Amino acid sequence: MIDTNSFKKRIKTTAYAKFDAHKRYERLNNTSLFALTSASSLLIFVSIFNKFIADFCLFVNPSRVELFSIVVSIIILILSLVVSFASYSLKSERALRSGNEMIDLHDRLELCSDDEKNKSIINEYIVLRKSADNHKRFHYTRGRLERKSEKNIDDLKPSDYPTKIEKLEYWAPIIMYYLVSLFAITLFLIMSIVVF
Repeated sequence: MIDTNSFKKRIKTTAYAKFDAHKRYERLNNTSLFALTSASSLLIFVSIFNKFIADFCLFVNPSRVELFSIVVSIIILILSLVVSFASYSLKSERALRSGNEMIDLHDRLELCSDDEKNKSIINEYIVLRKSADNHKRFHYTRGRLERKSEKNIDDLKPSDYPTKIEKLEYWAPIIMYYLVSLFAITLFLIMSIVVF
């Protein structure tokens, strides 16, 4: 007789880790595209500002506007490279697919009582886990927390929660994209106020 309970926990924890990875990659994809769009819009506005309005504003130095335009162009170039190489959308899709397949395996294992079928399901899990993209440690911690809190939230220990380092690792790239967007929008608003 195979102890399927430990495998069910492992499968569900891994599935939840994949779902967490999916959510994070989707969030990274959206925030990175927003940051790229914000910076591109700022560059367009700076170009228009330099072309038509800089001549009328005596306190604006056209060479500084050009320098600023070059800096924004470099930021856009770096963001474009990061976003294209990161493939957040593709990673998100693969993590979701992998998580769904693991939940299917968990459900099949839950309903099955035959040892041979259980072995087959466990082997499918092992193959699926090997072929799937690796998730980060914090995805696993968050997935385990979600699985444990599903049963009884009172049984959770402080060690079940993500550490400060894991939280920082999880949120740092997202916050960076938000800061780029905030910077671009703030400069856009400041330049708009100066113009009008």
